[in-house]
Amino acid sequence: MINPIEYFTEPLKEGYTFEKTLVLGIIFLLFVFLIYKILKKLKVKINYLFSLSIFFYILFGASLRVLMDLKILNSILLVTPNIWLIVGSITLLSLLINRKNYKMFLIIGIILSMLPFSLLIPNFKNFYGFSLVFFFILPVIFVLKHVKTSLSNKAIIFSQYFDGIVAYVSVKYFSDKLVEQHLLANILFSYLPELYIFVKLFFGFLVAFLIDREKLTKFQKNYLKLVIAAFGATTSTRSFLLLLSV
Repeated sequence: MINPIEYFTEPLKEGYTFEKTLVLGIIFLLFVFLIYKILKKLKVKINYLFSLSIFFYILFGASLRVLMDLKILNSILLVTPNIWLIVGSITLLSLLINRKNYKMFLIIGIILSMLPFSLLIPNFKNFYGFSLVFFFILPVIFVLKHVKTSLSNKAIIFSQYFDGIVAYVSVKYFSDKLVEQHLLANILFSYLPELYIFVKLFFGFLVAFLIDREKLTKFQKNYLKLVIAAFGATTSTRSFLLLLSV
């Protein structure tokens, strides 16, 4: 029997089962829709500076989450989904205060992210893992540099590919220290780990293509692209920081 309340009060009780993935997916979609309405009401312009700012708020949340993984911090608030609801609320509050000044929105994001990130730096020791990730992402960076498409499309493709590569390196080379928790990834890894990379890369290209093709407003397209890129960045940043720390 599913008790969704336990996902907030006892987030470590179980892993990412099908039921938990479903519930968290619904929560995520509701949150995305709510943020869409708020941003539209505030007439927020989703541009490069705004998108860059969002990354630092993601880094803020991911760093806190990894501090929890490493047992440097310990709080029920630092576990999914609680941590991302809190970070999302902080981001929204910062935007409300600085909606006419994206530079200050960015500065606050940088300051927030550097606080927990600085605590992680002394734990970075896995240079072999870093080298593997860097080696695998170089070809895609080269390709994206020469592909004629929008920066937002490149952000989607790169974030999804980076997420796939970090997960692949973690499971393939450091399975004694790291485990993949997400349901879909585990299914693909059980068949062929390399398959997950191509699925993520294909997904990035497909989503970017479909969004551009749809008859949506510029704001709707930019928002959808930001959500997809941010989702990939959220999972990959946490996984990458954890990889560097094992």
